[in-house]
Amino acid sequence: GNKDEIKQFDYDPSKVEIMIVDDDIVTRKLVGRWLTSSKYRIVVCKTGLEAWKAIRNWTAEGKNKEITRMILSDVTMPELSGFKLLEWVMSDQNTKHIPIILMSAVHTTNTGKERSIQSGSQDFLVKPFTKQLLLHKIKTIMETIVTRRNRQIGTMLRNAKHKNE
Repeated sequence: GNKDEIKQFDYDPSKVEIMIVDDDIVTRKLVGRWLTSSKYRIVVCKTGLEAWKAIRNWTAEGKNKEITRMILSDVTMPELSGFKLLEWVMSDQNTKHIPIILMSAVHTTNTGKERSIQSGSQDFLVKPFTKQLLLHKIKTIMETIVTRRNRQIGTMLRNAKHKNE
């Protein structure tokens, strides 16, 4: 019935860790407050390089089955741009599964969005954006991940059942 379908999309924000990468303190604080008030865990980084180190730490810890991770990164930052960070994450076997949303007040034309999506980001936010829009985009990505995970578990269970028959 319908109840089962809805159940699949349930996820617990407290098991989702979102890295906020932005050199702008106002954005870091505001977005951080929005996410924590919605029960998400957050990691805050001021630069792309700092973020890359933190992402490497995530992979060093190994895959934490309990926690789903996501990156929310500004595009325009000193040292390492959001586009470059995205490129690094996407080209590393250990990190390319991590969803990234890029955000920018500068690259607001379609070329910015296109470059972002073509490089492998899940979404693109034009600053300033609302709390509602951000949470909606995160929820959409989470639903995709949860659906995919449920499908994988379903396949594994079916395969295991066939082996036993």
